[in-house]
Amino acid sequence: ASSKVSAIHQNKLSRLRAQALVDNALLNPDSVISNLSSYQLSDIEKAALARGLKFTLPPGRLKKGSYLANFELLFKKLNLESFSGTSEDRLYFQNKLRDCAFSSMYNFNSSPRP
Repeated sequence: ASSKVSAIHQNKLSRLRAQALVDNALLNPDSVISNLSSYQLSDIEKAALARGLKFTLPPGRLKKGSYLANFELLFKKLNLESFSGTSEDRLYFQNKLRDCAFSSMYNFNSSPRP
Protein backbone atom coordinates (compact mmCIF):
# COMPACT_ATOMS: atom_id res chain seq x y z
CA ALA A 1 0.00 0.00 0.00
CA SER A 2 2.79 2.46 0.85
CA SER A 3 4.57 1.76 -2.45
CA LYS A 4 1.34 2.57 -4.31
CA VAL A 5 1.02 5.87 -2.39
CA SER A 6 4.68 6.63 -3.05
CA ALA A 7 4.23 5.97 -6.77
CA ILE A 8 1.18 8.25 -6.89
CA HIS A 9 3.11 11.03 -5.16
CA GLN A 10 6.12 10.63 -7.44
CA ASN A 11 3.85 10.78 -10.49
CA LYS A 12 2.14 13.91 -9.18
CA LEU A 13 5.48 15.60 -8.40
CA SER A 14 6.76 14.78 -11.89
CA ARG A 15 3.68 16.35 -13.47
CA LEU A 16 4.00 19.46 -11.28
CA ARG A 17 7.71 19.85 -12.12
CA ALA A 18 6.99 19.49 -15.82
CA GLN A 19 4.19 22.07 -15.59
CA ALA A 20 6.50 24.47 -13.71
CA LEU A 21 9.09 24.19 -16.49
CA VAL A 22 6.44 24.93 -19.11
CA ASP A 23 5.07 27.85 -17.10
CA ASN A 24 8.55 29.34 -16.63
CA ALA A 25 9.36 28.91 -20.31
CA LEU A 26 6.16 30.74 -21.25
CA LEU A 27 7.08 33.65 -18.99
CA ASN A 28 9.84 35.06 -21.14
CA PRO A 29 9.09 38.74 -20.42
CA ASP A 30 10.40 40.04 -23.73
CA SER A 31 8.02 37.79 -25.65
CA VAL A 32 4.88 38.82 -23.75
CA ILE A 33 5.46 42.49 -22.88
CA SER A 34 5.24 45.42 -25.26
CA ASN A 35 6.63 48.50 -23.57
CA LEU A 36 5.18 51.44 -25.47
CA SER A 37 6.74 54.05 -23.21
CA SER A 38 10.25 55.41 -23.00
CA TYR A 39 10.56 54.06 -19.45
CA GLN A 40 13.09 51.23 -19.17
CA LEU A 41 11.62 48.32 -17.22
CA SER A 42 13.86 46.48 -14.77
CA ASP A 43 14.09 42.69 -14.91
CA ILE A 44 11.95 42.44 -11.76
CA GLU A 45 9.27 44.69 -13.27
CA LYS A 46 9.30 42.61 -16.46
CA ALA A 47 8.98 39.36 -14.51
CA ALA A 48 5.99 40.72 -12.58
CA LEU A 49 4.28 42.03 -15.73
CA ALA A 50 4.89 38.75 -17.56
CA ARG A 51 2.77 36.92 -14.98
CA GLY A 52 -0.35 38.77 -16.13
CA LEU A 53 -2.90 41.21 -14.76
CA LYS A 54 -4.14 38.86 -12.00
CA PHE A 55 -0.65 38.47 -10.47
CA THR A 56 -0.25 40.31 -7.18
CA LEU A 57 2.49 40.65 -4.64
CA PRO A 58 1.65 40.01 -0.99
CA PRO A 59 1.23 43.13 1.10
CA GLY A 60 4.16 44.29 3.20
CA ARG A 61 2.05 44.23 6.35
CA LEU A 62 -1.51 43.28 7.15
CA LYS A 63 -3.82 46.02 8.40
CA LYS A 64 -5.20 44.90 11.73
CA GLY A 65 -8.74 46.25 11.32
CA SER A 66 -9.53 44.90 7.88
CA TYR A 67 -7.75 41.59 8.49
CA LEU A 68 -9.55 40.86 11.78
CA ALA A 69 -12.89 42.01 10.36
CA ASN A 70 -12.81 39.03 7.99
CA PHE A 71 -12.50 36.66 10.94
CA GLU A 72 -15.37 38.41 12.71
CA LEU A 73 -17.56 38.01 9.62
CA LEU A 74 -16.58 34.35 9.42
CA PHE A 75 -17.53 33.80 13.05
CA LYS A 76 -20.85 35.57 12.60
CA LYS A 77 -21.67 33.54 9.48
CA LEU A 78 -20.71 30.24 11.10
CA ASN A 79 -22.51 31.16 14.30
CA LEU A 80 -25.76 31.95 12.52
CA GLU A 81 -25.75 29.04 10.07
CA SER A 82 -24.28 26.02 11.72
CA PHE A 83 -23.37 26.36 15.38
CA SER A 84 -25.47 24.11 17.57
CA GLY A 85 -23.26 23.73 20.65
CA THR A 86 -23.58 25.17 24.12
CA SER A 87 -22.66 28.74 24.96
CA GLU A 88 -19.39 27.44 26.47
CA ASP A 89 -18.59 25.66 23.20
CA ARG A 90 -19.40 28.81 21.27
CA LEU A 91 -17.13 30.90 23.51
CA TYR A 92 -14.34 28.32 23.16
CA PHE A 93 -14.67 28.39 19.36
CA GLN A 94 -14.72 32.20 19.35
CA ASN A 95 -11.52 32.34 21.44
CA LYS A 96 -9.74 29.78 19.25
CA LEU A 97 -10.71 31.68 16.11
CA ARG A 98 -9.45 34.93 17.68
CA ASP A 99 -6.15 33.25 18.63
CA CYS A 100 -5.80 31.95 15.10
CA ALA A 101 -6.46 35.39 13.61
CA PHE A 102 -3.98 37.20 15.85
CA SER A 103 -1.24 34.59 15.54
CA SER A 104 -1.50 34.41 11.74
CA MET A 105 -1.42 38.21 11.49
CA TYR A 106 1.57 38.40 13.84
CA ASN A 107 3.44 35.66 11.95
CA PHE A 108 2.77 37.32 8.59
CA ASN A 109 3.78 40.78 9.76
CA SER A 110 6.97 39.56 11.46
CA SER A 111 8.18 37.38 8.58
CA PRO A 112 10.91 38.87 6.38
CA ARG A 113 9.91 40.28 2.99
CA PRO A 114 12.02 40.11 -0.16
